Amino acid sequence: VTFYDIITTNEEVILAATSNGVWISENYGNDWDKASSFNEAVRKLYKSVSGDYYALTNYGAYKNNGTSFRTWDLMDGLEFSKSIRDITEDGSGNIYISTDLGVFKLNSELIPYIEDTWQKMPIFGAKSSESYAIIYDGVYDRGSIPGTGRILVSNEIGLVQSIDEGLTWSYISDLEAFIKVRDFVIDNGYIFALSDNAVYREEIGESSLPEAMQWDQ
Repeated sequence: VTFYDIITTNEEVILAATSNGVWISENYGNDWDKASSFNEAVRKLYKSVSGDYYALTNYGAYKNNGTSFRTWDLMDGLEFSKSIRDITEDGSGNIYISTDLGVFKLNSELIPYIEDTWQKMPIFGAKSSESYAIIYDGVYDRGSIPGTGRILVSNEIGLVQSIDEGLTWSYISDLEAFIKVRDFVIDNGYIFALSDNAVYREEIGESSLPEAMQWDQ
């Protein structure tokens, strides 16, 4: 069994995304049991502010309400996506995922008939629809536009951001050719962007990513 991701549900219980479904430990990771089987490897797990849990495979997004991790419901709206990659949540509780077709936003439970389905947001532009890593920067200063925060997304062209819940996007950085940021991490006042052979960082709220370190190929 290959482990891809882990999250904690409380002080004792840990969930793991694996090549063989979702596994659970109820004693700080000392022992593990399979909680649920999936048709594909589970690559990512996420817990929302509201307490719902999401499991991502390459081809689908699954939801669990947290009362039991034995059953996960496949969500609609991603039938044409061939690669689901990352997930984040903004300050208003909106949830977004990145895919090979761009960014999708979860429809609210208050919207009749399409609640709990994924809606494709406008693409970034003519250059590319791919999206890889995605993260929410809650302290980003929007300048003359009211409020704070932005959604930050990477693709093979560079970095794009949205300050209106994914309705419009703007390029903010042109990385070197073929540099793909695979993951974002927020820690100690910085956003770190991890590519295949380099790490970039910026202070939270800024809009440039100087290279922090690089590994020899």
